[in-house]
Amino acid sequence: MNEDKAYIFIDTDIGDDIDDAFAVSLAANSDDCELVGVSTVFRNTALRAKQTVELLNACKKKAPVYAGEGMPLSKKIPLFGFEKDGDELLYSIPCQYDESSMASLEYSSQNGVDAIISAAKKYSGKLILVPIGGLTNIAAAILKDPSIKNDVKAIYAMHGWYGNFAPEWNVICDPEAANVVYSSGIPFYGVGLDVTLKCTLDNDLLEAFRLSEKPYNKLVVSYMDRWFDKFHFEKSVMHDPLALCAAIGYPVCAFERRYVKAVTEGNLRGAVETSTEPKEGFYPIKAAMEVNKNAFYDVIKKILL
Repeated sequence: MNEDKAYIFIDTDIGDDIDDAFAVSLAANSDDCELVGVSTVFRNTALRAKQTVELLNACKKKAPVYAGEGMPLSKKIPLFGFEKDGDELLYSIPCQYDESSMASLEYSSQNGVDAIISAAKKYSGKLILVPIGGLTNIAAAILKDPSIKNDVKAIYAMHGWYGNFAPEWNVICDPEAANVVYSSGIPFYGVGLDVTLKCTLDNDLLEAFRLSEKPYNKLVVSYMDRWFDKFHFEKSVMHDPLALCAAIGYPVCAFERRYVKAVTEGNLRGAVETSTEPKEGFYPIKAAMEVNKNAFYDVIKKILL
């Protein structure tokens, strides 16, 4: 293995917000990392896996894709204001999924949780996990085989809001899993809303992607248009690509020590309680508190455009 290359395993809820697709595309096209696998998490992970395969095919990247856990550890899927009740919560179709183009695509038969364990052992001491959805798969892998705590080099997660005691979606999806991961002892770098909200896909950059002739950019733009149509957003915030750039070694974020625990009850379920000093029941992480937006945009342009 190349000692200088980052060995990346992405765990994603691709198919809803468009930033997951940008992050996977960045990893697939970067010379600074080796994408060794992608697992999907939250709700309909099978369809998310098919979309991931389609995107990797457009990137001409051969990396295994695995469907992971659809249900959080609590077995309770959070509501976000627009979902229907019952089984549709679990089996709902991600808004970017196109049955006509993705239905026949195939992904690995291995479960995403087992795939994370296998990758941790294969790339022991080298593997960086990049969760850009809820932390269910990673927590389940730690609970199933605690020895991977000694194998995973680091976790870089799009996760949390450390300067504001308010819920953040990737924590809301599975706060119990968040506490399992925090307490594991694996070095955890949280790239949260403190920095990601400062990184929107502005009009000039969006237009550059729309004009790009690269197959993977055309595909991501088609996903983005479906997402815009579904949720009526005017701009995308580049949450997940920022975490990916930090994971593969670009100095786009400044990290500071924080002590954290995820709130699992009440109206603030999904918030991250944060302290700058050690505190009983809290776990040490590194939280991104500053971002160099221009450096981040330069990385996106260099790799994708």
